[in-house]
Amino acid sequence: MKKIEELRKLDHKDLQEELKQASIKSFQVKFPVKNNESNNSHLVRKYRRYIAQIKTLLKEKSAVSESK
Repeated sequence: MKKIEELRKLDHKDLQEELKQASIKSFQVKFPVKNNESNNSHLVRKYRRYIAQIKTLLKEKSAVSESK
């Protein structure tokens, strides 16, 4: 996972790719936790927040591009 400063430097296309990868990783983390195969439940929350940050940045970038 990248820090928010690193995410802000990415363009729209790279953010879309990062969102895709984060969603895949989130599912890979969530599935074993739901089946009681893993105790890393904190990672589920961490990825959910990371995905929300990426979506927020995408929305901000689209709002800026529409206002130009």
